[in-house]
Amino acid sequence: MSEKPSISIGGNVGGAVTIGDGNVQIGSVASGGRVVVGAGSINDVFQEIKTLARLASPEELATFANLFRALDQEIAKTVPPNEQAQAREQVEEIKTQVTRDKPDLSKLEQAQKWFVDHLPALVGGVTGILTHPLVGKIVESAGEFTLKQFRERLGLPQAK
Repeated sequence: MSEKPSISIGGNVGGAVTIGDGNVQIGSVASGGRVVVGAGSINDVFQEIKTLARLASPEELATFANLFRALDQEIAKTVPPNEQAQAREQVEEIKTQVTRDKPDLSKLEQAQKWFVDHLPALVGGVTGILTHPLVGKIVESAGEFTLKQFRERLGLPQAK
């Protein structure tokens, strides 16, 4: 049985407060505007939500966040406890990179390779995230050269 999170908030809190596991949070992140507490879950709070918000509808963002949530659930169910932290670190790196204005392709490539080398059963979930149309839009907005490199380095098909 996992220990339940405990939180005490005093004073004024502007914005959302979420406590628990498996929460999906999508929205703008204002300074001091959100507190998220969860035991071992990947919080779908995108630090660079501005990039995503200008490229996608709220429904697309929710669908995209659910890919991360599903991968987190697979990690919790199938990955040995001693490897879960590393797996989640790799997922967080992917999340960080795919929500930047210009993703660091070497970091995406390293994270993908980590899953290939350590948890090949989860490569499908990682590939689902990397091939999501929203990621394509993000990488494309960084420039055609970056998009071409992204597809080459991650072994994805080139657009026709």
